[in-house]
Amino acid sequence: MGLALVYFGIAVTAPRVVGLWQDDAIYVATAKSLAQGTGYRHVELPEAPYQTKYPVLYPALLAPAFWIAAYPRNLPLLLAPTALAGAMLVGLSILYWRRVWGAPRAYALWVGALAAASPVLIEFVRYTMSDLVYGAFAVATLYCVDSVVLDDTQNASRRRAAMVGAAAFLALAVLTRSIGVTLLAGCVAVALYRRQVWAAVGIGAPALAALAGWWGWQGAAGRANRSIGDAFLAGPELGYAMWLPSGVGDVLRVGGQNLFRSTEVLGDHLALPAGLASHALTSASAWTVCVHVLCYAAALLALAGFASTLRTRLRAVHVYAVLYGALVLAWPFDPGRFLLPWAPFVLYFLLEGVRRLGWSRGPAVVAVVLALAFATEDLKILASDDESYYLRELPDEIDLRERRQVEQWIRENVSGSQVVASPIPAGIYLETGRQGHFLWPDHDPYALYAGSDRQWTQLYALHSPSEALWLLADMRQHLEPAYAQAGIDYFVENDYGIEALILARTRPSGFSLAFQSRGGSMRIYSRESPPVR
Repeated sequence: MGLALVYFGIAVTAPRVVGLWQDDAIYVATAKSLAQGTGYRHVELPEAPYQTKYPVLYPALLAPAFWIAAYPRNLPLLLAPTALAGAMLVGLSILYWRRVWGAPRAYALWVGALAAASPVLIEFVRYTMSDLVYGAFAVATLYCVDSVVLDDTQNASRRRAAMVGAAAFLALAVLTRSIGVTLLAGCVAVALYRRQVWAAVGIGAPALAALAGWWGWQGAAGRANRSIGDAFLAGPELGYAMWLPSGVGDVLRVGGQNLFRSTEVLGDHLALPAGLASHALTSASAWTVCVHVLCYAAALLALAGFASTLRTRLRAVHVYAVLYGALVLAWPFDPGRFLLPWAPFVLYFLLEGVRRLGWSRGPAVVAVVLALAFATEDLKILASDDESYYLRELPDEIDLRERRQVEQWIRENVSGSQVVASPIPAGIYLETGRQGHFLWPDHDPYALYAGSDRQWTQLYALHSPSEALWLLADMRQHLEPAYAQAGIDYFVENDYGIEALILARTRPSGFSLAFQSRGGSMRIYSRESPPVR
């Protein structure tokens, strides 16, 4: 509870940034729709289609906040589930290491304390994102399954009670994130491997029932969305069809790139500053060698630590990790966020890998170095303000005052019937009530996020020339008809994000500059003669 209060304090004292990730504001907007009784809908989009992409549980957890107060006064309540989930993730991880792998109490506690101070957790308790909530449910499931349900030494009544808990947590996990199907498959597979069919059925059946209910509603809602689903700008928000590969070549290319990118993400988990990493990967220097060595060493040590936990027995966590990792590697997107629910276990595996080197003081020395690195990054996060907001994924800080200026202009000059395209449409909706679309959809993520000319020397982490050229050609071909079809009256540019940067080179005709923030990093363009709709 103490850690949850610390995380909650960090969250509520941070600047208001809902919408920075886009997903975070979508969760809040759909929660608002649930609270208002209008259904699970994208109320930030014109025509408010049903939300058929993200499972419903996390927005349902946020919805009661709107019964108490309107946004943004309810923001502390919206951030509370993330703070609680972050604390649960750390606490349950410690219990798992102690109970299942027999880690000494002192060792498990200080690894857990180190995980609690990890910048990847400190950063994400500030956002209304589902990752930590999913992680807490996943570890709770694994704790029940690996420590009790599949333990032959436990009495039958205790195992039955744990099976009920595992089934409940598993159902909650798969209704929080779609990738929870890998947790379901891992738990059922290990139960069958142990020839405990009763456990496989008892654990898996409730989760499958929950999934069947969600899939059934998803199908019905998708049919209701049919007239909107084919829209160029709105369609990608309603499903994952465009993320599916067209062939084995796509999977192999993305998998190879994401393998390297995952090592770069491990560097992030070690508190490697984004600015330093970005500089090292873009300009060859001694720092480039250091970043590569650090990332590869972390990956090898974490794999060694993971393998060391297999020495006693194959468990659900192992099969789940392999299935989860395989899906992340095959997914054509940055794997960074996917490792967030694993943050405590990543540190545990890393330190276990160090222990396997035979240096008795190795884990303690590495832990001290990591604690100093974590403290440095944590202080930057805690010092964030509206003028200099520190986002670890970007090399430069963000001036949120410019976003506030844009929101104020939209409130005063854009009517409720007009449509705004922007890099943060859901965030703008929450702040202004004006509906809109994302600036440009990710309708071909293989071309945009996995270009064949990405470089291994950059750990495949940086956009390549072919991706920028593809996006430029795509906008030149589709921008005019897409914006006309969607009835875009205004669009917002900023100086970060590849879509906005490319759009600045191929703006649609008939739009002129209407507003520029004082610092010049954000601009609003208006249609000179808005179309009649």
